[in-house]
Amino acid sequence: MRFWSSGHGAEEPTTASSQLPSSASNLTSSSSSSSSSNDDGSPQQLLSAFTSSQTLVPALILTSATLLVIRTYKRHLRRVPGEAHLHPTRHLASQHTTSDLSTAKDKLRSTTSLFGRVTSVGDADNFRIYHTPGGRLAGFHWLRRVPSTPKTLRNETLHIRIAGIDAPELAHFGRPAQPHSAEALAWLKKQVEGRDVRVWLHRRDQYGRVVGSAFVRRAGIVGLPRSWMRDIGHEMIRAGWATVYEAKFGAEFGGKEAEYRAAEAAAKREKIGMWGGNQSARNAGWGTRVLEMIGLRTRPEDTEAFESPRQYKTRMKELGAGAKTGATISPSKPTNSETASRKG
Repeated sequence: MRFWSSGHGAEEPTTASSQLPSSASNLTSSSSSSSSSNDDGSPQQLLSAFTSSQTLVPALILTSATLLVIRTYKRHLRRVPGEAHLHPTRHLASQHTTSDLSTAKDKLRSTTSLFGRVTSVGDADNFRIYHTPGGRLAGFHWLRRVPSTPKTLRNETLHIRIAGIDAPELAHFGRPAQPHSAEALAWLKKQVEGRDVRVWLHRRDQYGRVVGSAFVRRAGIVGLPRSWMRDIGHEMIRAGWATVYEAKFGAEFGGKEAEYRAAEAAAKREKIGMWGGNQSARNAGWGTRVLEMIGLRTRPEDTEAFESPRQYKTRMKELGAGAKTGATISPSKPTNSETASRKG
């Protein structure tokens, strides 16, 4: 469409495009430039957006925090309901000889510990705990109750065998009770039953129990390191109600064998616990003691030879082997001379 302008000079035609507003021309140019930029760098722009520091840094922080939470839960907050849920370390088999592989497959990570409430004491050297990871901070004993009935505790506790000690055994499996077994059991119950303990794990034994070093807090103080906590195995040996565990293989002491042997030597020297002879003789009245002094009554400890838990187990094993083969085997208890040498 042409327009004619009047003027002094010759008339010249003008087009409509020359008369368009400046805003319309600007809109046209911006749309064309944006379309050209979208066509040129869309893949590169997407890649740069994903690889920029503004994207990578938050993603890395979020991933690290998620992995840390999962690891913390698995190692410190996940409850272990039983022995079957403890997995042996995978790298230990290469550190043992062929003869030790049967022991290595049951080895547990020595840095692993379990915190829990002792629900029952079965014998003088073992007990059961209900794992309470995190303790009161995780809500146990005030928000999350520990079961107390045998029905609710079934398959929910771990059977712990105290490492490094051997205590007198109660009567079971048709075997008679060993002397001082009741006193040793009463001592252990007083120390741990119904209390919170921390157990550093070592391995599984041949009965499927978890062998571990058990510790209790001093005066209920939370957060103490292991060296400041009470070692139940060491204290039981020192009190004279257990001996150092003697075995050809599989013995675990948590690096404290020398301390345990020193505690046993001190208990023998001081004649405390089962090293002091017959309990009924020590509790006898003055009349009985007078009769013993003039020779009209024999002191019970003079006739009862001391038998260590290891000697008792060996004797019972020999009796069982003799019963199976039909042979007449009557292994006797240690003599008084053996007892004197044993007491040192």
